[in-house]
Amino acid sequence: MNILIYTLLGVYCDVLQITQPTYMAEQIINVILLLLEFKITFSIYSHDYKLLYNHLIDTNTDKLENYMTNIYENNSLNNDHKLYILKEYYIDNENRSLKDYKSYLDILSYRESKIIADNADLSIHDKYLLLKIINTYEILSLSFINNNVREHKEIVLASVNKNGILLQYASEELKRDKEVVLASVNQNFHSLKYASEELKKDKEFILDVVNKKPLALQYVSEEFKEDKQIVLATVTNYGIVLCMVLKKFKDDRQIVLAAVNQNGLALQYASEKLKRDITIVYAAVNNYGGSLDYASDELKKDKKIVLAAVKNYGGSLEYASNELKDDREIVLAAVNNYSLALQYASEKLKGDRQIVLAAVHKDGYSLDYASDELQKDKEIVLAAVSNGYLLCDELKKYIEI
Repeated sequence: MNILIYTLLGVYCDVLQITQPTYMAEQIINVILLLLEFKITFSIYSHDYKLLYNHLIDTNTDKLENYMTNIYENNSLNNDHKLYILKEYYIDNENRSLKDYKSYLDILSYRESKIIADNADLSIHDKYLLLKIINTYEILSLSFINNNVREHKEIVLASVNKNGILLQYASEELKRDKEVVLASVNQNFHSLKYASEELKKDKEFILDVVNKKPLALQYVSEEFKEDKQIVLATVTNYGIVLCMVLKKFKDDRQIVLAAVNQNGLALQYASEKLKRDITIVYAAVNNYGGSLDYASDELKKDKKIVLAAVKNYGGSLEYASNELKDDREIVLAAVNNYSLALQYASEKLKGDRQIVLAAVHKDGYSLDYASDELQKDKEIVLAAVSNGYLLCDELKKYIEI
């Protein structure tokens, strides 16, 4: 397989023949190094222009090596494959060669980085030094971004990728940059409040934001808080955000149903009317049985709803009506899912031998919730002990084990 090396402008540079799928990244880098003039560094991009390796930033070649291995394994060896390089000048006050400067950056200590970061004279000419320190010691990012580099996209992007809140120190132009703002929001959704008003009014961009970081909804414009499409996209991705939407949306069946399908606990933020909606409550308890706690009293008496809840999470028996806590099918389903749900059963069913046996077979300590009579039943106690229960002296009087 031949690797054809071009510049990003499409100028042909060299060709490398790969015959063995080992150390391919190293072979490619060595060929490129021979093409460089003094004080020039480089980055390598894939045939579809995705960054694979930055010589002065990356400490290993894993991404490039994995990419080449995949290309080698999935292509005919007779095929040519293109890689692109971007050549750049680097600034080094010590006038070191690329090899020596890379070695210096690779071993740069925190102490030396802190001294550099405190240097008020740092300029954008120190780009690779700044990027290296930001990527290695993110705590220093604030120092850099608050200096005269706040207008440089690459530096700001590296900084907000480490700490999204640093967007507040970026230039006004970069607060309007979708790539920079989205990176900052992905790192910390609170940073959306520092984005430009222009971006906050861009519906397509805001939809992208709330799909990735639903909690950022609190920072969108009032207009978009009123927008059903945006609210629906948000709760579909993170149902609990229903807590922060406008009151009218908490009474919107489509929005609430989307929310509880994603997280049953969102039911607690629905309107009282929709807490009585059997379809919505059924969806909620199927997602998380414990959301039965937020259903209407009427639906806590509904056997279909409660059975679905306890099958999902047995402990939700706690929220069922007293009548259904005395329902054998319901209680048996609950203890089969979560043995300690026995504590919520009616007194009558705490004395049901089959139910108690089912509970102690899952967790011996559910014996504590059985009736006094069954706590002294040898078969049941033996099952409990075999499942982790430690007998107290009082029970030992009744049972010989």
